[in-house]
Amino acid sequence: MSSSNVEVFCNKSYSPTSLITFSVKYLKLDLGIVVTSSHNPKEYNGIKIVNGDGIQIDNKVADKIAKEIDKVQLPTLIEEKINKNYIYKFPKSTFTAFESMVKNCGVNN
Repeated sequence: MSSSNVEVFCNKSYSPTSLITFSVKYLKLDLGIVVTSSHNPKEYNGIKIVNGDGIQIDNKVADKIAKEIDKVQLPTLIEEKINKNYIYKFPKSTFTAFESMVKNCGVNN
């Protein structure tokens, strides 16, 4: 994505999916992608994509994306150049706001 001059915010640590959905809205992003893994068998691993409202995309949109992904040749993905000018860490304020929101929901009280 960064090779296409698309801004990418990365969180390189483990995070709950809800942090990403919150961050999409908090940072006013167009979408969010969560790479997931599961304690279940590997076929349950994958990605979750949320729109700018932090809502998971529906199956119709997911099917369109899957068809586009199927068109891409693996070497193209490997050869893609990363443009570091478009990759950012999540601002610390995002984590602070998320933590505050969770606490205000009555969790850990």
